[in-house]
Amino acid sequence: MNPPTDANKHPDIGLSASELASLLEVCQRTLVTRPELAAWVRPIDIGGGVSLPFIPIRCFRLMNVSSISDIDLASPQMQVFRSSGSTQAVRATHYLGPTGWKAYQQSSVEGFHDACSRLGISARSKIVSLVPPREQWPESSLAAMIALWKESGLDVHYVDVEAQPESLCRFFSSQANTEQESYVIFGTSLHLLTVAQWHADNAVGDAKAFINSKRVAVFDTGGSKGRTVNINTEVLHRLIKCWVTDETNLLLVSEYGMCELTSQAYTAHPPHDNVFQCSPTLRSYVIRADLKEVSPHGEDGFLAFIDLANTDSWPCIITEDLGRSLHPSERSFALRGRAPDATVKGCSLNVRTNFRFDLSRMIEGAQAQNTSEENIAERKQISSIRKTLRRNLFTPEQLLSALQHPAWDTGFKQDLNATLRGWNHPSHEKGLLDESILHGETLAIIASANIPITWLFPAAHAWLMGAREVQIFLPSVRQEDPISAIIRNQIVALAEAFNRCAHSGFVRIHTNRFSDKNTAERILIFGHDETIRTISADLQLCGEKRAVIGLGHFRNKFCLNNSTEINKLAAQCATWLGRGCLTPILAEVPDSWSRTEISALTAACAAAMSAEFKNKYPSHAPTLKFAHRHNLSELQATSQANHLDLIVRDECNHGVACIALPDADPESLAQTGLSQKLLDWGGCGWLTVAKKSICTRLWPTLGHENAWPQLWDAHQGKSWLDWLTEYQQPAQQ
Repeated sequence: MNPPTDANKHPDIGLSASELASLLEVCQRTLVTRPELAAWVRPIDIGGGVSLPFIPIRCFRLMNVSSISDIDLASPQMQVFRSSGSTQAVRATHYLGPTGWKAYQQSSVEGFHDACSRLGISARSKIVSLVPPREQWPESSLAAMIALWKESGLDVHYVDVEAQPESLCRFFSSQANTEQESYVIFGTSLHLLTVAQWHADNAVGDAKAFINSKRVAVFDTGGSKGRTVNINTEVLHRLIKCWVTDETNLLLVSEYGMCELTSQAYTAHPPHDNVFQCSPTLRSYVIRADLKEVSPHGEDGFLAFIDLANTDSWPCIITEDLGRSLHPSERSFALRGRAPDATVKGCSLNVRTNFRFDLSRMIEGAQAQNTSEENIAERKQISSIRKTLRRNLFTPEQLLSALQHPAWDTGFKQDLNATLRGWNHPSHEKGLLDESILHGETLAIIASANIPITWLFPAAHAWLMGAREVQIFLPSVRQEDPISAIIRNQIVALAEAFNRCAHSGFVRIHTNRFSDKNTAERILIFGHDETIRTISADLQLCGEKRAVIGLGHFRNKFCLNNSTEINKLAAQCATWLGRGCLTPILAEVPDSWSRTEISALTAACAAAMSAEFKNKYPSHAPTLKFAHRHNLSELQATSQANHLDLIVRDECNHGVACIALPDADPESLAQTGLSQKLLDWGGCGWLTVAKKSICTRLWPTLGHENAWPQLWDAHQGKSWLDWLTEYQQPAQQ
């Protein structure tokens, strides 16, 4: 850490000498209290020869980052902010003592006033908070911020749209002289979607607009966090515009904050375009993928912040958000999304867990339920096709020829071509045709978000087994996953190619979420175990006795016996961008191998995998380089702190990380939590190499399956015929 010299000679860093001195003092005080943080510290030159110590933001989740002693943390004067605990993950925790709380009070109020002044919002506006009061969200920094606005004299009103979605409309109906007043509506994306759902269901004719004001500013804090199909800003804004009688009086902006920060950022220039300007106590930087230096102007990297108001914990953090480098002295940045290995975050998960929105109904209206005469006729043709046609399974060449879409570039087509080998098998096809086991039924498939072909094999079986149709429910477009939109496009294009080859509309695409009102006799789910449990529970609550076929979280390994198999392993690890459930996440080697042999193997694997990604998916290189950076930081810091034997081969430019545990102690790996995390981090270019005895001890249930299964091969131990007919009896009840 460089000492704070005369920072005024270096205006590019956006910090004064006194601010630098204060930051270093907080960091040094925290290190004295929390020496375990030392392994995580990354000195980064922020310009002008000034280096500051940053830590990854996940430290707030994995350990105590407070400079306050454990004894003082028990004081009733302490304020505690926690993240939402997304998907049952460990929650990030931020402690504020009396000094830190006072700084937060000042920064949150001054930051909001600063944003309102820039955006032309009157300080006398009535603030309608869709975020619950702090009594309901006691550990939410967002709820605390709004409570502090109220305490400072701002006119804050709480509206509970969770329990009563119509309450926002009722609030505006109760206001006198609404057209003469200015309003601020502040809520998470999920709160705003709750109102939009109600509005879409209840608004009719000219009465659909319920806000008539000379000025209304809607602040969106972001995040739907897996509770619905993710919605982009443009679509959300389109929904909100329906609430006001005059769009010219509407201001659509956003707030960026998190429990780990005591300062916020707000929209830089309305309407919101993902560019934010920091509050006076916050500075933004963008760090390169290697987490070693600041990115040049105009280059994407990890967003990092220096929080001048954070006096009680580490003020310099590297987030897992991706951003575009803008000039630090302007205190602004462009938000570009989430890192590929980012943990889910967001206060909106505090909203009740059963919120699931049908966005197609809100956005597309009647178009989502296409009932044109042409489609009705086509549906009738599909329902009777078994009686009029002898179905044939077309050839792979026909399917590839019909597949014309830019999302299917050369690398993905290579993977598809490998998958289609052995596609035609006359005797198997005839057996399914003769039995017609699914005659007249509908198969609903909730598609995987990782690879575009999971639905293809069961759909081909259903086609030959006489099903009436296959309905595919697309995975959510997740902003933290830059590849998910490509996967959706690939699924749609492949389904269209299937239908062209089948000369029918057998496969139907749904962009909305699966509903328990769907009438499919069989539901096949590719997804996390939690997704399977949720949908199964919904159907049971409705009294439905339909077949739910859950193909949940599956992990694969590769048994490597000699170095001649490295290229085969690398090819499998790179298949479908390394995202498939059959992609090996673990390479098991013989116990007799020495550390030198394992180290050489790991280096060779990293180089081979990097070459595979480079040659196969060149257009995805800008995204791949951000993969695994934070997971690697956590692994290296944890290993250093626990003296674990570890070999790392890192090919940053192509998002490849090969990790070897040549002589690691299984008990230590389990105690540190790394045994589970290495599984969670695997795939997408991350491979762990371990001896057979360690694999048997720590990961005994990992399968060993071919990454390129064919249509008639077993999947997770069963043929597709078995998967589709195992639940035959319940489906007939």
